[in-house]
Amino acid sequence: MYKSCKYCGRIHKAESVCHAKPIRKRIRKEDDRARRFRDTYAWQKKRAEIQGRDHYLCKVCLSEGRITYEALEVHHIDPLSERFNLRLTNENLISLCEAHHKDAENGTISRALLIDLAKQDIPPLPHSRR
Repeated sequence: MYKSCKYCGRIHKAESVCHAKPIRKRIRKEDDRARRFRDTYAWQKKRAEIQGRDHYLCKVCLSEGRITYEALEVHHIDPLSERFNLRLTNENLISLCEAHHKDAENGTISRALLIDLAKQDIPPLPHSRR
């Protein structure tokens, strides 16, 4: 028996698997737990708190003398997959721009530096009125 394939539009034997069928990536249990955590109200509230603590600025850019406030994300210094119990701990969270967040995830920026930056208080920036 043959049937029409919804992936490539051709006709195949019913028992065959089409080469165009996408392969489902199996989600590990830890990944699923982290994904579900990021949807919680507690995380949304904590993320806003951390961004406010960091004055809505990337702390790595600030340490390099630049001010970046666009595409701001909150990064877990010790990843959720390793230390899930630190998921809402202020010392484990830091505001980073999108580029530095990718660098931190890849290990280009050391955890020790991120921990030091997370501990540093940022003085409020003066607002100029023109």
